Amino acid sequence: MSRDKFNDAVYPTYKFPFSFKGLKNVFKSLYTKILIGLYSSEEGVVKLRNKINALERSTSKYEYCKAQLEQHKPDLIFCTTQRSTQSISALLAAKDLGIPTVAFVYSWDNVPKAMQVVETDYYFVWSDLMKGEVLKYYPFVKEEQVYVTGTPQFEPHFDHSLKQSREAFFKAYNPDENKKYICFSRR
Repeated sequence: MSRDKFNDAVYPTYKFPFSFKGLKNVFKSLYTKILIGLYSSEEGVVKLRNKINALERSTSKYEYCKAQLEQHKPDLIFCTTQRSTQSISALLAAKDLGIPTVAFVYSWDNVPKAMQVVETDYYFVWSDLMKGEVLKYYPFVKEEQVYVTGTPQFEPHFDHSLKQSREAFFKAYNPDENKKYICFSRR
């Protein structure tokens, strides 16, 4: 939809190719193509989302989440990602109990890739550009639901107390000191 609606070539670059090797893959690919044909419109997405929500509300996980929320009565449910299918039950239970929900859009590239899985009352984004993209790609989200908060995952880069000398690093993690390393960290 995004590709056609916005002449956007980004989304197809993230799609996995269909596989027709083996009977299981043939059925999975054909079934996926049928679903795409049935639900690749704004109305289709709404129908699919409603179907997913109805199925999710029928699970024991939903009942468990609802019971926990009724017991603990939180003021707000914060979901750290807009992509987590595992959080749908808790978010639906919160909505059904009138508890406000928030999702953090944790990566700028998830917006145009159509990676909006959960629906919440509010969305936190890094920048005005991301806010504009959320509103563009997800017409069911209203402007007053999106807040620009910055990006918390880079905050530790500014905390100089976390800086470690090479010697302290090697003492703490015990790698071979004769090798050169590139350290990469992802949270």
